[in-house]
Amino acid sequence: MGSTASIIIEQQQSRRRGRLGCYLKLLVGIVALVLLFHYVIRPVFESGFGMADTRPVPGEAAHFEPFVALPGIFEYAGAGAELVSIDLRYVRSDGTMDLTAESYRPRAEYTFVRPAAPPADAPPIGAGGSVSGQWYERVTIEAYQPGQWRHVTTISGGVSTEYSYMNQGMERDIDSPISSKPPVIARPECSLAEMWEAAKKQDAPQDAVATITYNAQGYDFRISALSISLQFGTDCRLRN
Repeated sequence: MGSTASIIIEQQQSRRRGRLGCYLKLLVGIVALVLLFHYVIRPVFESGFGMADTRPVPGEAAHFEPFVALPGIFEYAGAGAELVSIDLRYVRSDGTMDLTAESYRPRAEYTFVRPAAPPADAPPIGAGGSVSGQWYERVTIEAYQPGQWRHVTTISGGVSTEYSYMNQGMERDIDSPISSKPPVIARPECSLAEMWEAAKKQDAPQDAVATITYNAQGYDFRISALSISLQFGTDCRLRN
């Protein structure tokens, strides 16, 4: 009798161990699928199977600080990148942008130039070739609504290519090499919030948003609906 009871107990324990093993295998399988989706499948689809180059913006997208974020954006632009211009639409009175806003879609665009290898079919000097032997490529980085899906259709050599991708916060586009270098500028040292203070003295409302550009001529501040237009030099001084 005792022997029979022992066998029954062993069988029950064996079944429990078997069920536990199945549960563990199922759990491991679920974890593996989650990790596979998160780190492999999802990034592939979000990047349009590698066709798009996007990454999260430095800092908080809802309170994006376009000048404070520059170190991370320079890193994204690549080695040797130099700043050409910055175009900001739309900047709030505290100097930040809400990139998550859907009703008016704020966007920050940074243009850089960096050294590049000459193209395979580079023309000779006198026909558009580089006199110095140095070639450059323009790099554009756009920061806009994270999570926005975009569809792209390109035609090259008569072949059409289509893909969709999801913007993580900012995306990078690299142009074909050029033989001349556009004018470059220093990193901005002026405060967007202080520009806004000057605009408030001209009756700009606190809850408005402004378009601000920065290039070799300085800063241009505009609120088009109110005909407010201010120009600041690279020294941050108001010109008008």
